[in-house]
Amino acid sequence: MRSQSSPNDHKVYYDNVFALLFGGFSEKPEARYASLPSFTEEYAFSLEKDKKGYRIVSTTLTANYRYATRRKSVKTRLSKKHISKSMAVSLRELFRLLIRQIEEPSPDEARRGLDGTTYFFASTDNEGKTAVGETWSPEPASALGRLVGICNDPHAVGNRSTGGRHDRTEEELLGRIRTLTSDLSGNE
Repeated sequence: MRSQSSPNDHKVYYDNVFALLFGGFSEKPEARYASLPSFTEEYAFSLEKDKKGYRIVSTTLTANYRYATRRKSVKTRLSKKHISKSMAVSLRELFRLLIRQIEEPSPDEARRGLDGTTYFFASTDNEGKTAVGETWSPEPASALGRLVGICNDPHAVGNRSTGGRHDRTEEELLGRIRTLTSDLSGNE
């Protein structure tokens, strides 16, 4: 019989998994996303600015950290890809808009799906303050569900080893970001 996990177990898990996922990321992300599925590999991306412009830095763990029998053997696969300024600005604005809503979720956003995945979003404002939001398995048609769908694509854009799982072009992704941002801006 498996014992119940304690709050300290969750803290240790989050501390360790975030250290692995965010290890190659900047301290102040333009935007950051992490997906912690119940049974598959955890992954994340960070939108960052460097001397050449904007880039997506993606990380994927080699195994699900929570259930790994040898956690010390879990490693991080890291990849980077430069993106257009318009993509970066649109993605950052969408994150800022949605994080404000996550902090005070609407009744529609309070309903949760059943896939057992926790999603984290972060964005740094113009004053250098980082805001963080979290949701658990939002309904796909909800604003947060649409954001999760969008966020899986930049992870794939930055991660060259997705094997065609997400084949959207940057233009298609930018269109989805702008549509969701427009929909949300009308609700503020």
